[in-house]
Amino acid sequence: MKKISFYIFLCCFLANAQNELIIEEPIEKLISGSEIIVEGEYIEKESYFTSDKRHIYTLNKIKLFNIHKGNGIDSDHIYVITQGGVVGNKIMKVIPSLQLQLGDMGFFLVNNKELNLIDFDKNKKVFLLSKDVQGFFKYNKLNGNLTNQVYSFDTPNELRSELINQNSTNLGLMNNEEYFIKDDIEENQFITQSTSISSYSPNTVVGGVGMIVTINGQGFGSNSGIVAFREVNDGGQTYSNALSSQIQLWTDTKIEVEVPSFAGSGNFYIQPVGTTSKYYGTDFTVTHGIINATLRWSLFRDGNWQSLPYVHIGGYNSQNNFQDGNYVLNFS
Repeated sequence: MKKISFYIFLCCFLANAQNELIIEEPIEKLISGSEIIVEGEYIEKESYFTSDKRHIYTLNKIKLFNIHKGNGIDSDHIYVITQGGVVGNKIMKVIPSLQLQLGDMGFFLVNNKELNLIDFDKNKKVFLLSKDVQGFFKYNKLNGNLTNQVYSFDTPNELRSELINQNSTNLGLMNNEEYFIKDDIEENQFITQSTSISSYSPNTVVGGVGMIVTINGQGFGSNSGIVAFREVNDGGQTYSNALSSQIQLWTDTKIEVEVPSFAGSGNFYIQPVGTTSKYYGTDFTVTHGIINATLRWSLFRDGNWQSLPYVHIGGYNSQNNFQDGNYVLNFS
């Protein structure tokens, strides 16, 4: 068994609301303060140590759809930096920070950044999100809106209008969305004639600690499809898919899935292979996470590794999703 080194940047040892940790940036300043503004899709990532091996950064590769603002982009993709990541058996966790899921699409507002990373091509440009999590507006295929942790736009064209008003784009509004396509599915669709969820258990779970939810019903098909949970990092405004490795069992009448760390309360859905239809389970509750982290701090005079639990302690929104990025280590 590998020992995982877990470096944690604790934002606070007290329970403060997330809006106290994230200072709201007016949309005008967010746009004007961004050197590069693009639309794109997150397609892959890789994490790297800095040259002094004191920090880990994750480089998220973004496939570009449209470039609104900025010069010097000479390829069909860019690399957007987020703090923290995994290199070998070393983990760095930075809270709060943007947590992207493969396939996430939206608008990226970024600035040039110089970093000396081990084993990364120094000739490749990298970019840092403007105001961290506020620099990404995620597209929601369910309702067609764009959101970050502060603002919400009903359509991509609403944000494009802001860019036009500030002379921050060479592109106009788009009548035919080539990339951002809203799913033509009713949000409250629960049952069809051939497929339905009859029950699931447990209905209260802890995310990211290996708990399994069993979903019972009919018409799921014999091949694994999609299980998607409310995204805790944006207050449950969007959904993110469980990894294929987290789907432990998929039969025509039963699904077993490990609850991801990003899962939030509200509802979840399944999407069988070969269909765009979604089938929802409701009244799903995700409580705060408790994770055992192996740490080595100067606080421990002998310098030995010690396993300690750290617990999410912040507030929740109306859907009982986390509203802050605060964690506490239990030294008792």
